[in-house]
Amino acid sequence: MSKNKLLATATILVTLASYALLIPGITLPFMELKLEIKVLAFNATLLDETRSLLTTSERLYDLGYPIVAALVLLFSTIIPSLKGLLLIAYLCVNESLKKTLFLIINVIAKWSMADVFVAGILVSFLSAKANEQLTATLLEGFYYFLGYCLLSILSGQLLQAYRNYIK
Repeated sequence: MSKNKLLATATILVTLASYALLIPGITLPFMELKLEIKVLAFNATLLDETRSLLTTSERLYDLGYPIVAALVLLFSTIIPSLKGLLLIAYLCVNESLKKTLFLIINVIAKWSMADVFVAGILVSFLSAKANEQLTATLLEGFYYFLGYCLLSILSGQLLQAYRNYIK
C-alpha cells in the first residue's frame, strides 16, 4: 500500500474511531456531584446529580440559559461532528474541492472546543474535590469524550500529513 493510501486510510479509521467515542462521550454521564451536609447527628443530601454533556445542555436551557446551552451543544456536539464529516469528505472528493474543504476544516478546527470542555470538566472536578461536603466523581462519559478529543487531534494531524505528502 502506498504512503498516500496508508495516510488516507489511517485518517478515515481514526476519524471513525473518534466518532465511536464521541457518541457515548456526549450521551453517557460524565460527572456525578454530591453535596452533603452534616448537622449534629443528621446527614442531608442537598445535591445528587449525574449528567452527560447533552443533559447538561438541556438543564442549562431549562434553567433559562439558552445561549450557554446552545454553546455547550455547539462546541461539544455540532462542531466536532461537522469536523469529522469534513475530514472524511476531504479524502473522498476530487482535487478541485480539496483546497476549499481543507480551509473550512482549518477554520472549524480552530473553533473546536472539545479540549477546552475536557479542561473545564477537570477544573470543575478538582474544585469540587477541594470541598469536604461536595464530592465529584468522573464517570465513563468523561473518558469517552477525552478519547474522542485525543483521536480528533490525531485525525487532524494525519490529514495534515496526507496533505503534505500529496503536495
